[in-house]
Amino acid sequence: MAAKRIMFHQLLRNLMRQIRIQPPLNIDAGKLAVFACRVVSQLTTFALQIGVLGVRLRMY
Repeated sequence: MAAKRIMFHQLLRNLMRQIRIQPPLNIDAGKLAVFACRVVSQLTTFALQIGVLGVRLRMY
């Protein structure tokens, strides 16, 4: 057996193959819906406040 040189990028590629991202199994749909409603209401409130201040962003 001859010694084989392993490059750093090969180690990273192998590590990425071994690590798999798994989604959580226990998601409470009710809590997710409440969270989504809160985020939407906060963004709506923010948009209304920005509109009241008259701040406009221009794109060229």
